[in-house]
Amino acid sequence: MASIRFDGVTKRYKDGTLAVDDLRLDIPDGEFLILVGPSGCGKTTALRMLAGLEEISEGEIVLGDRVINDVEPGDRDVAMIFQNYALFPHMTVYDNMAFPLRMRRVAKKEVAEGVRAAAQLLGLGELLRRRPNQLSGGQRQRVAMGRAIVRQPAAFLMDEPLSNLDAKLRTQMRGELARMHRRLGTTTLYVTHDQTEAMTLGSRVAVMRNGIVQQVGAPQELYRNPANAFVARFIGSPPMNVMRGALEDGRLRVTGQEDGAGVDVGGRWPGQTREVLVGIRPEDWRLGAEPAPGEALTLRGEVEVVEELGAETIVYFRHAAAAVDVAGEDDGIGETFAARSEGGGRLPAPGDRVAFHASASALHVFDAGTGEAVAAPLHAASPAA
Repeated sequence: MASIRFDGVTKRYKDGTLAVDDLRLDIPDGEFLILVGPSGCGKTTALRMLAGLEEISEGEIVLGDRVINDVEPGDRDVAMIFQNYALFPHMTVYDNMAFPLRMRRVAKKEVAEGVRAAAQLLGLGELLRRRPNQLSGGQRQRVAMGRAIVRQPAAFLMDEPLSNLDAKLRTQMRGELARMHRRLGTTTLYVTHDQTEAMTLGSRVAVMRNGIVQQVGAPQELYRNPANAFVARFIGSPPMNVMRGALEDGRLRVTGQEDGAGVDVGGRWPGQTREVLVGIRPEDWRLGAEPAPGEALTLRGEVEVVEELGAETIVYFRHAAAAVDVAGEDDGIGETFAARSEGGGRLPAPGDRVAFHASASALHVFDAGTGEAVAAPLHAASPAA
């Protein structure tokens, strides 16, 4: 096992495209780190540079105590697991898993011991004589994982390994990956665009956008304290609701209402006068006729859709304050808010006009130009009349 460090790593293609820009990331020995972001953000390119499948334009990649920029892929002591399994269709499960050891001319007895140990860990003991076309998608992915495990590499590199599985199998395989990491403790860099995988698998998560890491931290840290509006919207499902607003003389105001008057948010707020974005998580709304003590913001909107999910209900409602491009990027959120509530009780119906309330402490405020987080309330107060 070994630590991984990206030290100012940049990837610039010949046509000038900047895929990864000054990536600085430290992954301690034994950590399971998730690299997450939308398609085209550079996360897979970063993984491929670590594996030696892409050349580095600038910077250094350090594995353990050695710089591996110029080390051949086969000599880097890393094992990759791909989304398409990459199994040999004419080989049995046993032979697929044994292949990397045989290529290294490992003794036959050691090969057998390594394959049997990996098969036991992954529940493949009864499938060793089958071929890939006789396996389910989840079983094929376990075989691909087993082939990586037998190598006992310094690090696992996983490129969206669960994306080809259905929802039920993805849930099952997330559990198996987590269990495998607890057992082996091998340093793992896992690339995905699926925030559910990011939030449930990683001890830390690095969010990328346009080749740049936006924030690195524990999953709940990113969820509760996003560094900017992009992270706030990307992490969470349904995503954070975002409104336009303004800070002025310690007052926060949500703008863009249908009547153009806006809504004052109670409390005293720090920071210089500026245009801002005001965000709130769906679960931080409360449905009710009147605000409760400490609730600083009230919006009244028309219910469009109600999704009853058993343990919880998602209410989508329309309000003119919601039309926002997050950090200059149109993410198509339109004018629809989402509010999450526990299941049960009387639910609004489409067409109802309902009041939604939130406390000042639940609000996130970002600079409208840069998207960076700028303020938290100095103290709460009741909403303005």
